[in-house]
Amino acid sequence: MPDAGAIRSARQRWAAPGSSHDRTVAVLRVVLPVAIGIMAAFVVVLPLYAGGDVSFLLDKKKVAVAQERIRIQSATYRGQDD
Repeated sequence: MPDAGAIRSARQRWAAPGSSHDRTVAVLRVVLPVAIGIMAAFVVVLPLYAGGDVSFLLDKKKVAVAQERIRIQSATYRGQDD
């Protein structure tokens, strides 16, 4: 089991200016906003270049109409009302 002094010195090295943590934060400070910008641009541009028709129109003369209204057969109620 490591002693408290070794753990404390490891934490101090990690928290010291110029440590690996500082370098990681400095890199992520640039990389994360750039990655978010690229993903946002991708989301905006992709629909413009995607093939196929996204929307459609229904002609009410060509749509099948049911002769009877919706009905419920053998309804089962579970639970309890307050």
